[in-house]
Formats: sequence, structure tokens, C-alpha cells
Amino acid sequence: MEVEIKLAIKDPEGAREALRKKGKFLKKVVEEDTYFNFDCEGGCCRNFAETDEAVRLRRRDGECFLTYKGPRVSVGEVKAREEIEFSVDSCEAAASFLEKLCLKPAARVRKEREYWSVENAVVTLDYVEGLGWFAEVEGEGVKELAEELFPGAEPVEETYLEMVLKRAGAPRGK
Repeated sequence: MEVEIKLAIKDPEGAREALRKKGKFLKKVVEEDTYFNFDCEGGCCRNFAETDEAVRLRRRDGECFLTYKGPRVSVGEVKAREEIEFSVDSCEAAASFLEKLCLKPAARVRKEREYWSVENAVVTLDYVEGLGWFAEVEGEGVKELAEELFPGAEPVEETYLEMVLKRAGAPRGK
């Protein structure tokens, strides 16, 4: 179960400084996520926008990961959801496989992401193309840690996918 809180960050340098004081920098990566949804016109349909699920193919530093995310269960600003993720040898082969199952690419989210270790949590500082700066805190005591690291930062309940689709004017469902 993934438990996290996402925050909009207005001052990325200030956020980075808070992370330096309290945690340890792990790595910086570029991630490109391709989200898939069923091709309802093709006759087989389960609309992830309506069921609040996601199937994602993530490219990160030459590696590829396939992820299923179940519907969100929110407790205030903190959200939890089932997450199943595993690595695959080829993003291209995995994408072809998904398309054979009537899943088609629905949107792409590209971000520069810094990973930090802080207490019993993983914190990412993200620059998401077209959306701006965000922080995600995942692990134990996420709300308290987020408030300590980023006081006054606005919690964001939408996923990056939902924000990208909204910006593009595409419907997302829930």
C-alpha cells in the first residue's frame, strides 16, 4: 500500500535546503510515465478514469517499470492506494503487450525527480513539465513530516496524470 502526500512547492531552493538539513540526497533522475487506458471503441472497456485506477509504464535511467495503481483511499490530504510494480526488460515490448490487451497510451507525464531519504520516509522533489514544482512524501508519518519540511505548502489531491489531462482539456472522470 502506497501512502503519500503531495504538495505544490513555490520555492524549490528553499525546499531543497530543508531537505539537506533533515535528510540525505539519494539521486536525481528523469522519469517519463506513459499511462494506459482501455480502447473503449475497440469493444473491450474498463475506464480507469471512472474506476480511479492507473496502469503506468515508467522509464527511468534506462530501466523500465510496469505499475498498477488501485483506487485512492484518502484520509484528509494523505492518500493511500494499492500499488503493484515490477521491472520489465523492454518498455517497447511491454507497451506492445498492453496494446494487445486493448490498452492504449492515454497520456505522458515527464518529470525531473530528486529522491531524498528523510527519517522513515522517501521524499521526492519533482519538476513536472508543464505543471511546475511539487514534493511527495511517502512512508510513515507523512503529514507531520510534510508540514515540518514544507510549512505552508499547499496539499494537492490530484495525481500528475489528472493535472496533465486537465491542462490538456481532456476528461479524467473522478
